[in-house]
Amino acid sequence: MDNFSFNTEGLDSHGNPVRLGETDSDGFVVGFIGADGTCWESITERDVATTCGRFMDAWNAWNRCGGLLGTEPDASCIAQRECIHPNSIELATAEACSQIDFKDPVSRAMMGRIARLRNQQAQLN
Repeated sequence: MDNFSFNTEGLDSHGNPVRLGETDSDGFVVGFIGADGTCWESITERDVATTCGRFMDAWNAWNRCGGLLGTEPDASCIAQRECIHPNSIELATAEACSQIDFKDPVSRAMMGRIARLRNQQAQLN
């Protein structure tokens, strides 16, 4: 369970009430409940999922208009804005970047970093 949790009760993805530390309808232990009552396994899961969603929304909007919205979206800026816990920022940035198939060498190097970050996160959980 996470000390950063805003609530002790919330709703799981099926709309069923659940408490912090209980198992939700999908069989996952609820470790974090957001301010809006949304239940997550951990604050890291929430931060990564939120950052990835916001980044893809921004990327798709930028891509649909052919880049007329200015420079392409920056996953690290979105992660810094969306992440509640500062330790989640790097992993959230890496996961968001992994959603796009980048061809340049710098981005390819980032893919190796993503794999290392995923391994580190798996060891912490």
